[in-house]
Amino acid sequence: SFAHALQQLLLGDAAMQILAAPNEEVQRALELLQNDWNALEASLTDHIDSVGQGDSIVIATVAEQNLQVLSRSEEVRQLLSEASRRAGASTKGLVVDIATRQKTLILRFSKEVLLISLGYAVSSTRSVLRTVADLFEASQEAMIFGVDSVGLPKLDQVCTMRQMRDVTFYSMQVLPIVLEVVNAESDLHSRAMASTNAAPLAALTEEFFAAMLRAEQLLENSTAGCEESSTSQGEWKALLHASAGVRCRCEMGFLFFMQIINGVEVDASKVKLTVQISSEHSELRKLVQGSRLDGIPTPPTQDILDQMLEALAAWDHLEPLLHFASEMHGSLPSGHLERTVRLREDFEHRMDSVLRLIEFEQAANSSTGEMDGMPLVAMDLLHLQKMRLSRLSAEAHLVLHGLKPDLHREMLNTTAEEILQTNELLILGDSNALQPIQSLCVIQDMADTMVIFRQVEEAAREVTNGDREEAARLMHLVPEGSERMSRLTQKVDDFYRGLVDDTNCSRSLTTEQWLQLMVEVVRLACLGEDLASSPGNATAARAALETSLVRLQMGSAWPPVPAQATPELYREVMTVLTPLAQNPNEATQLSSAALAQLERYTLEGLKVDPAWPGKRLQVFLWQKVLLMQVYRQQIMGDPKKSIQAFEAAHQQLKFGGGGLAPLVQSESLEAWQSLDALWLSFQALPMVTVASRVKARRDELLAALDALVPVFAVPDVSDNRVRVPWGYYVVYPVLGLLVLVCCVGACCLGRQHAAKRGTASKDARVEEGRA
Repeated sequence: SFAHALQQLLLGDAAMQILAAPNEEVQRALELLQNDWNALEASLTDHIDSVGQGDSIVIATVAEQNLQVLSRSEEVRQLLSEASRRAGASTKGLVVDIATRQKTLILRFSKEVLLISLGYAVSSTRSVLRTVADLFEASQEAMIFGVDSVGLPKLDQVCTMRQMRDVTFYSMQVLPIVLEVVNAESDLHSRAMASTNAAPLAALTEEFFAAMLRAEQLLENSTAGCEESSTSQGEWKALLHASAGVRCRCEMGFLFFMQIINGVEVDASKVKLTVQISSEHSELRKLVQGSRLDGIPTPPTQDILDQMLEALAAWDHLEPLLHFASEMHGSLPSGHLERTVRLREDFEHRMDSVLRLIEFEQAANSSTGEMDGMPLVAMDLLHLQKMRLSRLSAEAHLVLHGLKPDLHREMLNTTAEEILQTNELLILGDSNALQPIQSLCVIQDMADTMVIFRQVEEAAREVTNGDREEAARLMHLVPEGSERMSRLTQKVDDFYRGLVDDTNCSRSLTTEQWLQLMVEVVRLACLGEDLASSPGNATAARAALETSLVRLQMGSAWPPVPAQATPELYREVMTVLTPLAQNPNEATQLSSAALAQLERYTLEGLKVDPAWPGKRLQVFLWQKVLLMQVYRQQIMGDPKKSIQAFEAAHQQLKFGGGGLAPLVQSESLEAWQSLDALWLSFQALPMVTVASRVKARRDELLAALDALVPVFAVPDVSDNRVRVPWGYYVVYPVLGLLVLVCCVGACCLGRQHAAKRGTASKDARVEEGRA
């Protein structure tokens, strides 16, 4: 085959459209190559039966002759390329030259490893093998992503890029084997590794070479035999997942950049930024080319590839600006931050376009029946939520630095609002691809994640006020939120696949959380009553009612409302409260259902802590609904029954009854008195009072009820002292006094006796002295 090809180059072949040697210089080089080949062929033929026998002289001879043929072949290639350029022929030039050399390098991998396995000049051959591996990797990168300095363009054709994906796939299997041989501890160990790997490497080399040959043909003629490629649903998902990951890593890298600029844990931020840049660099190239190992297809359409190449070009401009901060020891040059912000926005905008195009092309090329797991739009939204975690922090850092603070405060607010809207959209679904998520396990996880989002938002707002301690806290909150979002993405995908088991989703709540649920279900009932009594303001009332319903359905980070704790409670919300809340004519039934749910929450809270004043809170909170009913019935003309109901609950709250203890703490009694005054003021209004005045008094009383919730949530102080009859309080003090008198008298008698003895002793000593 080699000899035949050599003759075609010397003499030409009209059938194959191969010209004869175009000049004497090329002809002379081909003749010398012919001589070198003849010598190598003779050596190979003469010693073919001794292959593997370890004849070092034969091996050395063949190796040297092979190098001579390779050197002469490269000379011929260069002369032919030069002759082609002189003749004005249109060729792909440098990129085809590199592709041709890559084929040779692929074969040299196997050859050099075989030589090492046979013990031929192991040390120097290892060095050659390392050089071959380095050259192959550098050339592979240059062929795909171009080198501007030498005029080598990026690959921009889908078919060629798809084929290069296969070449990269084989290279990622071959290069580890090669490097294992090269990096062995010693020549002896290297030879052993080569002996072990020579056979599998040789098996891979044939497929590797064929893939590179096909790529070379496409590089020469990009339209030659380009076939349509089908993309599976799994590949579409892998493509979108990788694209969204690239966008998210860019925002995370920019956050580390801003932490360095603002002096927040600088050393740690520099390390993280360096890792992030390296990861983004490799993952973006993997995305553009595709990866068989990771199941990422080459961009399925030319439009997607074009958009990705634009994003890659934007990243190539942004990357050095981010990298500068990782090695910075002073301050940024003037304009560096502004340019970085602008290029970051440009890159993320281009990646947004890539993601939209992927979703569009997937929808256009796939039927609904092919869907397996969550749709691409849901995956994109989940990844977008993950990216917004970093964006909240990054915008806060920009404000902290003083770069257009008003603009970036507004962008922080917008991002926070988008997070809430997207979370609601993911759970409630839409009329297109997004299904409503009615899985308590998933909703609980989403609610937990939103709590982290809320913590990040609160910390970010503190950072905008100059709090650097909160900036350091964000460094830990953002990764925690990102990890939760990754787990949540898998959970949502399981939901769409029907793999989520909701039978084990019950969880424990604190009494504070049960109170939050109680407050929310009462708010729902109040809003239902308000909607029924405000036909002229139905739009606003309806929106408020829907918002409250959503909080009960999926939880809320602010105001804090936990997700439903048990499947039974969740079922009541979805099957009873939701239909009633969606019907504006069911205010009475909604209030009744809300009261039943309120009682369930109360009982669950009492299971947690029997001393918790849940019953009192239930009565206290329900006064709000009763007040709304009074107002509604007053508008309709006969509030008597509603007034009686409110009055009964109000009196029960103070004096007890129906299993409720009377109020005993002074603070609670004072709070009750203030409510009573407002209630009396509300009742004192004449029936013909203007509606706005009645509503104002109602709202005043509602506000007071809201404000006093913490007061009535305080448990009563239990009195566990032993009860003693009143007589004891008389007898025991008298007995104590008698004992005290006896003790004093005894002391006095003792002192008198001691004094008399002292006097007698003194008189005796005087008499003795006289004597």
